[in-house]
Amino acid sequence: MDFFFYQKIKKEIISLWCNINDMLFSISSSHFFYLWLEKIKNSLSRSLEVPPERIGKVVATLMLKFCFSYVFSTLQTLKEPLSVFVQSEYAQGKIAIIAILKGFGVLIFSFIFILIYNRLIQIFSAPKVFYGCIIFFLCWFLVYVFVLFPNNQRVVLSNFEKYWMARYPQNEHFILSISQWHHSLFFILAELWGQIILVGFFWQIANEVFSTNEAKKLFPLFIASGCMGGILGGCFSLYEGYQYHNNYKMVVKHTILSIVLVIFLILVIYTYFFYQYMKEREPKKLKKKSSFYQSFLEIKNDKYLVAIAITVVCCGISLGIVDLTWKGYVKLFFKHNQSSYHIFQSAVLITQLFFSILFCLRQWHISYNWLRTVTFGTYTIVISGFLFFLLSVFKLSWEKWLPNNISSILIIVVFGTLYHIAAKTSKYAFFDSGKELLFAGITDIHKKRKAKMSIDSFPSRLGKSGSSWLHSLLLKMVATSEVVKITPYLIPFLLGTGIIWQMTNKYLGKEIEKRIGKEPPKENCSKL
Repeated sequence: MDFFFYQKIKKEIISLWCNINDMLFSISSSHFFYLWLEKIKNSLSRSLEVPPERIGKVVATLMLKFCFSYVFSTLQTLKEPLSVFVQSEYAQGKIAIIAILKGFGVLIFSFIFILIYNRLIQIFSAPKVFYGCIIFFLCWFLVYVFVLFPNNQRVVLSNFEKYWMARYPQNEHFILSISQWHHSLFFILAELWGQIILVGFFWQIANEVFSTNEAKKLFPLFIASGCMGGILGGCFSLYEGYQYHNNYKMVVKHTILSIVLVIFLILVIYTYFFYQYMKEREPKKLKKKSSFYQSFLEIKNDKYLVAIAITVVCCGISLGIVDLTWKGYVKLFFKHNQSSYHIFQSAVLITQLFFSILFCLRQWHISYNWLRTVTFGTYTIVISGFLFFLLSVFKLSWEKWLPNNISSILIIVVFGTLYHIAAKTSKYAFFDSGKELLFAGITDIHKKRKAKMSIDSFPSRLGKSGSSWLHSLLLKMVATSEVVKITPYLIPFLLGTGIIWQMTNKYLGKEIEKRIGKEPPKENCSKL
């Protein structure tokens, strides 16, 4: 009996060994993995209505957008606490430093970048220009986190600040932005990352490799992927803020080091993406070189591009006018608590990106036409901003009804936060995808690149700087350093900008429908 029992055990062991060998063979030959990958590819192909052979391109684009947005969101949580809560004995009106930096610093650097980009794109290929820009940002972040930020007291222009502050105290915002030059430069380059790399280069890539019909389906998905990257960046910043609540230097150091690692990942993904999907499509350099002025004239003489530029400017002004006022109240609420301000910024960023994902995944550009979608975003931004202004202007009328333990500033900050979430969600989910769809309607690659980078660099910055100029002008006229005191004068500008914005949307709605209608069928277009 023992003999038969051992024989049975022997057969079971041999059978198990054979099964293990078969499994190892299947894994080594990647057969199981290949079938699993093909199943996922076919599933994505059916849901996105994209041919299976193009799924790799879509996934690589999603990863790029994810990484770009991660860097952007982490920079968003750092730039304002570093600029607003500067280490200075002059404490009044520091929130107006943001208006100075956006109104003058970022605009000047944007203009310089357009000149440099227009020159480089004529000498080098687009991938080399991209690598150059990415490496420049990478080097700057390393210098800031290891050299400038640890030696903050040494690099600050203290004597310059005391000398000019004693003579021109009314210009304290300009003086502080210059004396704290390293924080100001960090703020400017953080803005340029979102403007040049995220908005400029990424959407330039997406517009070149995807047709207009594909863009209607995929661009909201790309924005959703970017929102997920932004949420991850916001969660990381939020965790760092809680972990090192009393040591903000560690928050800055760890956050920037995570940015550096993600930038290295961007370089790897872009290299793969270029050699797999873009190398054969890269056009030859133009023999005829055009100056910046000639490139500007090409946009000026095209009504379609001028209309796109107007919508970008109007969006920037509408958001900036209200945003600076809301941040003024936030600054009053948090006073000098830098870590709490950082945590608050991270939480708001995560919330607005979460709602952006929900709207993007609904694929609004499939359910509605272009005009209806963009109009919804325009009305949301303008009307919610108008309501926030009304709440601020009539504060004296309703604050007497509040309990003693609740301040009017807290109510305004909460309502302003709801506005900020609604406005930014509308921008990300409706305006951004709609704007990129407009560029997808341009067939000439050289014209598309110049128009895309020029509009995203200068008119985009002009809109944000325009709101900052308006704040600075009104601060001078009212003779105050508190941005919350000029709120009543901003309402007419917000409503006027909203009217011009919607009129331009109607014109572009007609044009984009014509261009989409003229495009060849999906299966015949943009073959690699």
